Amino acid sequence: MLLDRDSPVKRGVRLTVTSSSSPPAKGRQSDRVLAALAGPALPMAAMTLPLTIFLPAFYASVIGLDLALVGIVFTVVRIADLFFDPFVGGLMDRTRSRWGRFRPWLLAGGPIVMAGAAMLFMAQPGVGPVSYTHLTLPTNREV
Repeated sequence: MLLDRDSPVKRGVRLTVTSSSSPPAKGRQSDRVLAALAGPALPMAAMTLPLTIFLPAFYASVIGLDLALVGIVFTVVRIADLFFDPFVGGLMDRTRSRWGRFRPWLLAGGPIVMAGAAMLFMAQPGVGPVSYTHLTLPTNREV
């Protein structure tokens, strides 16, 4: 960038570069706070990556669902997220508890996510896209 005579930068002015270990600028969060806020996203990313890569092929080959049906179900869930996520985000922002705004939601959501992941990844052949048979625990005895 070329400086002209009307530029506010004058000769002899030295620019300084600060390292990331310096205190954050006013209005900016520290790296430690940002890492703590992003921390819950890591396990979710670790779960959703195999979900989007391996689950469609598993449902098509092992479970026997049509791959197009699996794609439609994944698409419907993503579209539902467009409306559901801002709604839940608004609820989270308005939550006031002695544990903070987000901790109760994270604690309540953990078991729900674990149950949902177990149902998704441990589906048995014969389960359909809208079926409640996968909610029961598998048993070894014949009925």
